[in-house]
Amino acid sequence: MNLKEEYIKLRNENKLNIDFLYKYYLNKAEKDPVNFTTFMSVIQFANTEAIFETLDLEFGVTRVYDSNGKLLLAY
Repeated sequence: MNLKEEYIKLRNENKLNIDFLYKYYLNKAEKDPVNFTTFMSVIQFANTEAIFETLDLEFGVTRVYDSNGKLLLAY
């Protein structure tokens, strides 16, 4: 499963997995990536919705919401 497929699966579960985020980070890091422990200590303060928004744009994800704004489907 590639990163986009993995992300869409997580997005539909409305979950952010730290292992996925670190794998994504390593894939994007240009040089000298931080270790997992350091990454985890920083990412815990990140805004989950902002991460979803960024990754949705990055992966070209289309989202379908109900009338209350709850995510029904991401693809």
